[in-house]
Amino acid sequence: MSVRIVLEAYGSYWAELPKDFILQQMPGSILASALQDDPEAKEIVIPSRDVSPESLDVIKGFSERKLPPQSNPLHIRADRYLNYPILGSVGAPIYNHLNWMEINDPNNYKLLQEMKTEDEAILPLLVRQKFNFRGTNLLKRYAAGSQSHLLALLLDQPDVNPNDSEALLACIRSPHAHVENLRLLLDRIHLLTTAQAS
Repeated sequence: MSVRIVLEAYGSYWAELPKDFILQQMPGSILASALQDDPEAKEIVIPSRDVSPESLDVIKGFSERKLPPQSNPLHIRADRYLNYPILGSVGAPIYNHLNWMEINDPNNYKLLQEMKTEDEAILPLLVRQKFNFRGTNLLKRYAAGSQSHLLALLLDQPDVNPNDSEALLACIRSPHAHVENLRLLLDRIHLLTTAQAS
């Protein structure tokens, strides 16, 4: 079953999206919330100009397991409106430089080690594409950053070891890191050491 997503601000531009995709791959988004409120909905109307036809086309592509050919900053606005972080990933400038055909390409590691703050939104798509985070400095970078939700996402990855003294120090020393970052790191370290002790 699918639902028609209508962009009212763009002359009623629309696309059909599978309901299962929305509920399983877009949890927490306003589209998933709308379907949870009305599971029989045939149409969801989006009145905001923040969700462009280009962004809706990218979401449609994601539902068909396709990645867009290039980044577009419009997708960051659409992510903020829809609450769909993978769409924001496609708005990050670094998106255009990564090899998505071979996600664990050594050049990708180099690019990610040197990425700028505006590229940090790439993380949800890296997770979706099953990037291997071992051997990167990304834990240190996100621990010192201001986006706790991205740090939590990174810490959920099986190949990320939270017991990293450099990440902990970076978090403590950073003027941008939230107290939540420190709590996340300490909680994960505690879980890891408790599991190792038993």
